Amino acid sequence: GKTGAHAYDGKNLISLPARKSLKAIDTTGAGDGFSSAFISSLIRQKTLKIALQNGIKNGESVIKYLGAQKGLLRKKDLF
Repeated sequence: GKTGAHAYDGKNLISLPARKSLKAIDTTGAGDGFSSAFISSLIRQKTLKIALQNGIKNGESVIKYLGAQKGLLRKKDLF
């Protein structure tokens, strides 16, 4: 969301901010975009920080466009 993202792995709490300068056209699909990149990063055994970064990156990409699918990043854009 607007405040960024937070994750806890049982030992470490990681918080990353959202970019304040980003203009949102439509927030539809932002959560799905975040979640898909976050989970796929964890499946690929990336660190929790990398997973959060990828989630934010994908969510921010989606809100630049109208609708829930346009702007979703591809694997090559994340890994």
